[in-house]
Amino acid sequence: YTVMESDVTGKIERGSDGDGEVEGKACRKVELTSHGLKPQVLCFDEESGLLAGVEMKTTTPMGEIPVVGTVGGYREVDGVKPPFVLKTKLPGQERVTTVERIAYNQDVPDSRFAAPAALAGGK
Repeated sequence: YTVMESDVTGKIERGSDGDGEVEGKACRKVELTSHGLKPQVLCFDEESGLLAGVEMKTTTPMGEIPVVGTVGGYREVDGVKPPFVLKTKLPGQERVTTVERIAYNQDVPDSRFAAPAALAGGK
């Protein structure tokens, strides 16, 4: 998770509820607030310093609900250490995304960006 300075126009501070735990690992919580957006709590693994989870609330047609995301399975790829497992927990459901492969700076042929014939006016 990358926090760009321009993304945070409010404040960054240590969470008021102190340290916590994500999937059995001790973490340090940091609360992010930004003008006009709901606060988020980022949980960083105390041992590795890597992002372990995110806690936030989102607004749905049924009202405000809590969302808890966890990230893990970090592996090094070309000198970068991205997470390969992303979990999102919402009331009544859990989604797990597992990334199989990450490749950086790959050549992508222009044809991959061409609109399908049906959308481009063809038949």
